Amino acid sequence: QSTPDPTGVIDEVNVDPLYSTSMIDWKVNATNPTTNVTYGTKSTQLDKNAATSKKDDGTFTTNLTGLTPGIRYYFAISASGSDGKTGNYSGTIITRGFPVVLTITENNIPAKNAQIKIGSNFNRAASADGKVAAGLASGSYSGTITTDTASLTINLTVDAKAIPADGKAPPPQAFASNLTSSPLV
Repeated sequence: QSTPDPTGVIDEVNVDPLYSTSMIDWKVNATNPTTNVTYGTKSTQLDKNAATSKKDDGTFTTNLTGLTPGIRYYFAISASGSDGKTGNYSGTIITRGFPVVLTITENNIPAKNAQIKIGSNFNRAASADGKVAAGLASGSYSGTITTDTASLTINLTVDAKAIPADGKAPPPQAFASNLTSSPLV
């Protein structure tokens, strides 16, 4: 979710979140512009300042570091120019969560199209092989798995893993659940 700058001074905002970093690029339509970025984990408390730099093409960039995987961050960009133009833009970043693979079976057979609900924001169907891939923040979760003939309450804990120096994904954490149902007559 973002609130574009209604004045058009700040535009072409691009956000590229990774696991523990996020790059933000934007354009400032003003003469001799200066710009600032603040961010935080609450929209009402942007308590961190980010260093910005101007690229050769005239756009600005910042690289937020030290972020936590799978967490929502809020940011605001302000800009002004010597021509008196000012603008403000606000947006959100959701860093990539730790990779998780859930394998769902029913009576030990892959449960294709099983519905997996975890918390209030995660609701997906299993693929033909009974698997669901996700990116989640570290922590404990509860949810339900439902098929046409069975339902199961699940609890899982996603561990914080080291993010490789090259920014690639850490190894996925695997979870398996088997639903039991009576054979149809």
